[in-house]
Amino acid sequence: MYEYRYTVDENNDGYDDAFVIRRMRQIDFDDKWQIESLAKDCAGDYYDNHDGWDYRSWTNGNTHIDLTIWENEETKHTFQVEVEFDPSFIVRRSE
Repeated sequence: MYEYRYTVDENNDGYDDAFVIRRMRQIDFDDKWQIESLAKDCAGDYYDNHDGWDYRSWTNGNTHIDLTIWENEETKHTFQVEVEFDPSFIVRRSE
């Protein structure tokens, strides 16, 4: 397992205080597709496991958060991540 660290917006206290996500494969930080895939996974982890669903930017209509992935203690990659909410519908028969 490989560990990757990420921070979000004003919670960006640096490498030592970052959230940790684990993946089976090592990421090539020079590969655009791999690092963007990791950014999506980090955003999902933040949303599901770190109260991201209640985060002010997404719940108040802002379109993105700033997510920083730390390659090491000095090198970081920052992305703007947007969330798309899919509507769901509940249908009940009218009497």
